[in-house]
Amino acid sequence: MKRIVLTLLAGMALFIGGCATFGGGAGSAGKEAPKGYRYVCNCGPECKCGSNANLPGNCTCGKPMILKKVLMEDDAAYSICGCVDCRCDALNPKNPSQCSCGKQLKSFPKKGAYTCACPDCKCFMQANVPGKCVCGAEMKAR
Repeated sequence: MKRIVLTLLAGMALFIGGCATFGGGAGSAGKEAPKGYRYVCNCGPECKCGSNANLPGNCTCGKPMILKKVLMEDDAAYSICGCVDCRCDALNPKNPSQCSCGKQLKSFPKKGAYTCACPDCKCFMQANVPGKCVCGAEMKAR
């Protein structure tokens, strides 16, 4: 019985430690997004997963997220250029709902339907659909 309890405690410590460190996730180099930037899903405007995080990793679609500048934000969402190959870093001065390249902004939730379930996790991952957090844990529904 004592061996089982110790094994369970050791497993929990490894899980929590892996989630709480920056290098815990597959594909995670551990570099926190600078202020005004987010790691976001780069699957294009048709993708609705909404994956975004403070640390690099894969979106819930399974593809690597990329670092992009937040062009606008409110209480509910970050707005970012949704172009796959574009690196827009400004709003369109003639239409603030568009990037400087003329494409519509893409919205990423600040409080998604799913979030990282790790206690004290530093990735702050949010998504509209279930999947794995950048640290590898299953995301939980809000």
